[in-house]
Amino acid sequence: MYFSTEIDEPDSLADFDDILWMLAHRNVEVYTSDRSWYVMVKNPCRFYRPGRGCSIYAKRPRICRAHSLRDCEFEDAYDFDLHFRSYEELETFVRKTFKKRP
Repeated sequence: MYFSTEIDEPDSLADFDDILWMLAHRNVEVYTSDRSWYVMVKNPCRFYRPGRGCSIYAKRPRICRAHSLRDCEFEDAYDFDLHFRSYEELETFVRKTFKKRP
């Protein structure tokens, strides 16, 4: 239903501006977990069929083959350190964070 990929940890206003650009797109979220930053794209796989599963199961990509239902957060709440669901949420965080710095 989504995929995530790690991104560089932002350490400047320019870095945060790049992440704001990501969040300006539909169905994109950014989160941190164990001090790493990730971008999440909430866009279902085009080969997923509700009630039937993967329509290319026999030739699915390596990442899908390695994925286990044990690792799936589908029914659990996400446990992120920080979670930005919108441009505005990150913008507020940046204002507060950089206001505190000298």
